[in-house]
Amino acid sequence: MELQRARHFVDRPAVTGLIAQRLHDLLNSLSVPQCIINIFGVPGIGKTALLAETVAIHRHDQRLTTISFSVEKLGTELQSAKVHFLKCFMGYADKQTHDLGNTLEELAETSDEPTVNQALQALVASLSSQERPLLLVIDAWESVPEALFAWVERSLLLPLMRDKHLLCILGSQAPLRWRQFEVRRRVKTEQLTALDLASTAAQISQDAKVGQAIYTITFGHPLANETIYSEVMRPGMSAHELRHLVEERLPDLAAMVVRTIYGRVQGGVSDELNQIFHVIALFREFDIHTLRTVLPQFYPAFKNRSDSALLLSIKQLLDTRLLEWNDDSRAYQLDQTMRKIFTRALALGNPKHYAQICDAAMSYYQQLIREVPGNRNVYVVEYFYHSLYKGEPTLYNEETIEGRLRSMIHAYYYSPDGHYRDDAELSLLRERFAQDTELPLLLNSHNLKTNLFIRLIDELRKHPLLNGSDRWPSVAAVK
Repeated sequence: MELQRARHFVDRPAVTGLIAQRLHDLLNSLSVPQCIINIFGVPGIGKTALLAETVAIHRHDQRLTTISFSVEKLGTELQSAKVHFLKCFMGYADKQTHDLGNTLEELAETSDEPTVNQALQALVASLSSQERPLLLVIDAWESVPEALFAWVERSLLLPLMRDKHLLCILGSQAPLRWRQFEVRRRVKTEQLTALDLASTAAQISQDAKVGQAIYTITFGHPLANETIYSEVMRPGMSAHELRHLVEERLPDLAAMVVRTIYGRVQGGVSDELNQIFHVIALFREFDIHTLRTVLPQFYPAFKNRSDSALLLSIKQLLDTRLLEWNDDSRAYQLDQTMRKIFTRALALGNPKHYAQICDAAMSYYQQLIREVPGNRNVYVVEYFYHSLYKGEPTLYNEETIEGRLRSMIHAYYYSPDGHYRDDAELSLLRERFAQDTELPLLLNSHNLKTNLFIRLIDELRKHPLLNGSDRWPSVAAVK
């Protein structure tokens, strides 16, 4: 299956520059230690467009043998997928090498394992015999069985890589799992993220104001940008008219974006998973306890659901490739752009439901702050994130926010008599606030100083105490 080029490609200089450098080294007989590039990202983030553009640029370079295709339609049955993969690969390869025709004809749907392996060996031998370096681009690896990828890695990429004249670019919705050490150490992994505001405007070939209107519901997601553009753009429409139409239709356009993203998810998104997304999109991280506590408040079907059933739901969520497990926080995290898109669609389409989930999130973190002292710093930051995320610009002021944080610190970071303060934990809380990249944006949106939290903690730590703070090093652990 041919790779589909974008209507209007927006360059990703960091990635395209990396590919260009690798090709330059390859064509000049220089060493390319990392000759395999795995470009990954959530559905619709622009992987295929980038791969297709790369192929279009280099397809006619006579110094290269260029082979590219998508494995999206190979199927999920392993033996059949192997046959389809080889027939597809050899069909493109034969156009370049002209010596695989007979082997391709002998390969049939009913071919057994020895025949398939013989055909694979013939393919490797043909490609290895070429004097020109090989540019191999294969997309959509999330759609095939993992065992097929393991077979390709072991029997195709490993021998081609050993010939030292290969640049292989693989596209997938999540980082590929490598089993061969010799291959794994030659892999460069590159994640694609959403476009910025300027690139969004460039993608739809419109001015900054139109780009801004669209960006408020797509947050730079390329497929979402294209979906909105295709829906509203009409011949002869001025930029002013286009911007007005987008702003007029924000709720239904935001819902359309969510449906379009769901349409790119392998296997689709069930109604139940859609309900879960409505809730967890407001959480920057979650675990099974979050689902057990919050979901039943909005969807009674989740009441009394067993842990095993909730874990199955989490597995189904992971299968969408829209979220991942984070080892550092020991929690699941929805892709940040997806989180913004889903939250915006919910806020526009059902503001009452959105506000209720925000309230539930704040109550959830208040409970965790009281009951789980070992992770309290995380929950304090998340509580204030949700407080600011919910509020309108006129709802909160500096005095209100400071009062809440001051009260929380005195309750959990001071001794009951107020004589001791846990400066070690306060330092860790300050560090967590300082490292948060989203809170300053939220504070700024409410016309609040972006260093509000850090400044207040610094002020409190300067206050002298009767007996010092070093004698009570773990207030959080005992409160």
